Amino acid sequence: MPLAKLHQEQTDRLKRLSRALFLFSATGLIALSALAGGLILHMRETAWSQAVRSSETLLRSVERTLDRDIELYNLSLQAVVEGLQNPHLEEVSPEVRQLALFDRAATAKGFGSIFVLDQQGQAFLDSESVIPRRLNASERTYFQIHRTRADVGLLVVSVNEVEIRGGVGAAIGQAA
Repeated sequence: MPLAKLHQEQTDRLKRLSRALFLFSATGLIALSALAGGLILHMRETAWSQAVRSSETLLRSVERTLDRDIELYNLSLQAVVEGLQNPHLEEVSPEVRQLALFDRAATAKGFGSIFVLDQQGQAFLDSESVIPRRLNASERTYFQIHRTRADVGLLVVSVNEVEIRGGVGAAIGQAA
């Protein structure tokens, strides 16, 4: 075999080997990229489902806390309504009446004041003070609803209806 022909065969073989090596490398690179892409998609789906679970858990926790807080506040309001029907409380000092009507749950951090309003919407009892602060709720929706419909029970109204010091809140009312 002539030397030139042998050299040509070796060159052709090296070209075929180079092409095969390039195809193998390109195929491997494509396979690794597809695998990495699949792993990234899987990680994204896992992170998303975990975020959904965490959000649902947080939402349930907030819901339970609000339910519990509203129930405690409602019990405090019911105690005030029932206490106002006790004729013996009219005979005691304002300090004793204050202690009898407003329990400690109603004064917990995060709860607002409880005001007892007369037929004109004027506050005559205040859970935070023996001498009630000035409040006229005659124009407020919650007062008007309770004045016209005593059967409403517990009523939670819009935050926009509430005037509070340095925060947001909701008015919660109970008819006597």
